Amino acid sequence: MKKDSDNQSIVFIQMPTETKGVVDTEGAKITYIEIHDYEGVLIEKNNRISIIWHNDEYLFDISGYESKSEMIKVAESIKFLGKHSRNTW
Repeated sequence: MKKDSDNQSIVFIQMPTETKGVVDTEGAKITYIEIHDYEGVLIEKNNRISIIWHNDEYLFDISGYESKSEMIKVAESIKFLGKHSRNTW
């Protein structure tokens, strides 16, 4: 977890792709984006930005109150080193 300039948290979650979940998108603005050549979704709701994308092994989710461009930069800065690496990120 990282703190932004207003001391708000930016939350990062990584889970196996077969994980099932629910995302509240009612009344949200949805934009499809690309992160590291994988399709993702950017969700804007109540000034909170969430970005969800996956590779072939994991689903990634970041959320926070930074700007869209800043949250995309954070998502693009995440490097996947492989599931057998001791220090995956």
